[in-house]
Amino acid sequence: MNVEKWDTCEFAFTSESEYDNPFTEVDLTATFTHAGGQTIAVNGFYDGDHTWRVRFMPLEEGAWSFETASNDGALSGQSGELSCVAPTKDYLRGPISTKGHHFFHADGSPRFLLSTRLSCHWAEPEVWIDAIRYLKDHRINRVFFIMGGVHGIVEQLYGEDRDFDRYDLEKFQGIDRFVDTLRKEGMLAGPYFYYFNDGAQNEMTSEQDRAYIKYGMARFGAYCNVLPCLSNEVEQKFSSRRGQYDLRAHEWCNEMGPLMKELAVFGQACTVHNPMETDNAINPGFYTLLYDWPFPWADYMMRQSLRAEAGEL
Repeated sequence: MNVEKWDTCEFAFTSESEYDNPFTEVDLTATFTHAGGQTIAVNGFYDGDHTWRVRFMPLEEGAWSFETASNDGALSGQSGELSCVAPTKDYLRGPISTKGHHFFHADGSPRFLLSTRLSCHWAEPEVWIDAIRYLKDHRINRVFFIMGGVHGIVEQLYGEDRDFDRYDLEKFQGIDRFVDTLRKEGMLAGPYFYYFNDGAQNEMTSEQDRAYIKYGMARFGAYCNVLPCLSNEVEQKFSSRRGQYDLRAHEWCNEMGPLMKELAVFGQACTVHNPMETDNAINPGFYTLLYDWPFPWADYMMRQSLRAEAGEL
C-alpha cells in the first residue's frame, strides 16, 4: 500500500479470545522499520468487536515494514509493509514542533497559531462541520477541546458508574472524526486530556491515568495535526478554584507529562494549560507561575487569555 508522507494509515487486527476487560488485559505494540534503519514503536488500542487498531504516520519516504507484539497470540507476530510516497495533499505538512519561540511543521514551514475552543466533538459531523469551516474562514487554525466534553459530562468518556478502566468507544470514535476533519481542513487539534474542574477525573488512580493517556495517544497520536495538552487548569487536580494552590498538582503533572511526551512518538509538541486565572494575591498562583514555569517537560508555555468572542455562526 502507498501512504503519503505525514498521512495517517491504520491496520486492524482481530482476536477471538474473550476478555473481561480488553482495554486493560491486552497489550499491543507495532514496531515500524524504515529501509534506512529508522524505527518507530506505536501502541495499538482496542476499538470494540474483538478488534484492535494500530495507527501510524510515516516520517520518511521509502519502504516501511512492521511487526506486532502482544500478550494475545492472535495479535502478536502480525507483519506488513507500506511504501511512503511524497505528500500531495495541502494539509500534509508534518507534525508541529517548537524551535525557539516559534512553531514549525516538519516540512520546515512556520505556523502562527490562532486558537479557540469548541465543545461539540461528540456530536455528529453535521453539528460541527459548519463551525469548523467558519473558524477556518476567519483564520482560526487551532481548535482546543476537552476530550470529556463540558462540565458535568466528563464521566461519560469512560465506562458506566465511572469505570475508569473502560472507555466509551462511541465517544472516542466521535473524537476520531472530529480530529480527522480538522486535519483535512488544514487545522490543528488541541485535545485536553483532563478537565479537573468537573470533578470526575480527580478520582482516577495513577495506574488509570497512565492507561488513559496511553490509550488516547494511541488513538490520536498518529494524526499530524494533533498538539496534545495534558490538562486544562492542572492545579484543580487537588485545588479548588478559589482555594490555596496545592503543589501536589505539579508533582502529578511532572509524572504524567513526561509520559505523554514519550508517547508523542511522531514528534508533536506537548504542553499543559497554564494555572487558572485568579484575582487572589497568592503565591504560587496564576501570575507567579507565568514567570516560574514548573513543567520542564513541556515544549512550550500555553497561556490562556481571552481576546475576542465570535458572533453568530
